[in-house]
Amino acid sequence: FGNAGTVILQDYTQAGDFAIQDDGKILVVGNSGPLKLWRFNSDGSPDDSFTPAGTSIYSQASDMAIMPDGKIVVAAESKILRFNPDGNLDTGFGNNGTVTATLAITSMEVDHLSDKIIVGGYVQTSTFVRSIVIARYNYDGTADLTFNGTGIKIFDQPQPSSAFVTDLKIDSSHRISASGYYSFQAMYFPSYASNHWLCRLNDNGAMDTTFSDDGILIVDPGSFNSFKANQSNAMVAKEDGSLIVAGSKGTDPYTQRDFALYEVSSAGILQNPNMPFSYGFTVNKNDLASSLAVDNNGRYVLAGKTGNGVFQNSFALVRLNPDYTVDTSFGINGTVTTFPQTNNNTIKKIAIQPDNKIVALGTITMGDNSSFPNRLCIARYLETSSLSVTDSPDNRQVQLYPNPVKNILYAKIPDGSPLNDFYSISDVQGRIVQTGLIASANFEINVDSLKNGLYIFITPFLKPTKFVKD
Repeated sequence: FGNAGTVILQDYTQAGDFAIQDDGKILVVGNSGPLKLWRFNSDGSPDDSFTPAGTSIYSQASDMAIMPDGKIVVAAESKILRFNPDGNLDTGFGNNGTVTATLAITSMEVDHLSDKIIVGGYVQTSTFVRSIVIARYNYDGTADLTFNGTGIKIFDQPQPSSAFVTDLKIDSSHRISASGYYSFQAMYFPSYASNHWLCRLNDNGAMDTTFSDDGILIVDPGSFNSFKANQSNAMVAKEDGSLIVAGSKGTDPYTQRDFALYEVSSAGILQNPNMPFSYGFTVNKNDLASSLAVDNNGRYVLAGKTGNGVFQNSFALVRLNPDYTVDTSFGINGTVTTFPQTNNNTIKKIAIQPDNKIVALGTITMGDNSSFPNRLCIARYLETSSLSVTDSPDNRQVQLYPNPVKNILYAKIPDGSPLNDFYSISDVQGRIVQTGLIASANFEINVDSLKNGLYIFITPFLKPTKFVKD
């Protein structure tokens, strides 16, 4: 897949969302200046048959869904856009393809039984309250007035607090389940504490009182001084109506947190009093799961980031057995990390292919300096956790010497190869352990910090080259 398991786009691109089409092609929305759609073949190569005109919209894309007729709906800040299957704006939707909402949209879902579009987000209801909002739109982009009478529902939040909707699920009765969280704040000083938040609405927008009595469930509640940095960021719905929710579970002190997962019954009851279960990579880490998927064997894959701070993160994945224990056959003790923690690298979303390969979309910052620009990245992992590797279209390789190497590795790029691009070094498990800039045809790399073993030198345009650290 791609080059050594990854597809990395040009500078100043940022991940929004993606979907795997029935034909295996990967449709991606993100930003490259303005909002943009890309499509890739199943091997990670660009789909040259997909040539949309592009947009002049500079809103940051957050969510995407494919409607039953193949049209593509994208949420971007306060806008909803719809594209035809060829990637060009659908002028029959809203105002020439765009609807401007009265909320900041953070999540979106399509009801495939009714073709209605549901969005979740927030509005500023007072100086110190940012309230959760859910709205529903008809197929043509008009507000659905059968939903709460106005097409929009604003929730009451504790004062003061800031709330976010992170995921939406629609069942066969058109009920809407939403996950999210709200954080506490006092005047202009935010708390490190936040609460897991779930709700369920009936088709008409009224609270579903068969779910947790009033339609709202707060899990592992905290307070301003609790230091519980809890977030519910992604859900999957089971056939019996229960919800599996992934996110983060706060640990002392302050912002330290682990991946978290919990299950809630269709009645809104926590299935185990010890939930949320937490899954940490190492101690004193800021681990956050932003996506959740179920593979074809019923195992749960959580993905997001692990690191020491806001701008020092690696791609991170954990796989769990159906009973929520860690699947130790995956990666190292059930966990996989990709890209070093020298910059901000985080997975936005994952999806499972029919062959159980895991496709991840995220944003990376290559190099060892926070000033390096963002790049949209797609990574694919085998069921056994290593990156899914295919050959580069250019069969030439970088010359590396000495090989084996102790500390300084010298590299020579073949004549005519592009410069000012990035290289990466992967271990045999597919983890990216080092990155850097190819500034000239001959350059040196300090590999002294690498452990002894076999590594793979990867560029976007040449065949990978193996070397041994001695």
